[in-house]
Amino acid sequence: MFKEYTQYDALGLAQLIKTRQISPEEVLETAIHIIEKTNPNINAVITPLYDEAWAMLKQGDPQAPFYGVPLLLKDLLTQMKGTRYTKSCRALAQNISDHDTTDMVRYRGAGFCVLGKTNTPEFGLMGVTEPDLHGPTRNPWNLELSPGGSSGGSAAAVA
Repeated sequence: MFKEYTQYDALGLAQLIKTRQISPEEVLETAIHIIEKTNPNINAVITPLYDEAWAMLKQGDPQAPFYGVPLLLKDLLTQMKGTRYTKSCRALAQNISDHDTTDMVRYRGAGFCVLGKTNTPEFGLMGVTEPDLHGPTRNPWNLELSPGGSSGGSAAAVA
């Protein structure tokens, strides 16, 4: 486990990996551990993609600027081929993306490893992240509160 993980942003993690101060495998293992430990209480990550993240690491270019850096996708606009894409709508609960959107293509090219998708309000329309499909996301600082907005799952994951 990389105990200092939460002290770094994407740039810092990329630098540590590039200078071999930490391996990308250790970074992914740590990120997965943190999600598994915190997510049951906050419901930020609604679609774990750990196997896909490991595959992205194996297929990635070690010279890419963000090689091995974990990334979570908001389940609203970005599509990742072969993964569930629901926009937190019950009617789309079984929807699987048939392509990568342009931003996803760029994330892959930059070397990011997608660990999962985060919760959003249905179609991003409400000011709270409490969709019927995935259930409410909770503020990690106070589980009685919502982190709010269309990026509630993302905000809770970062916090």
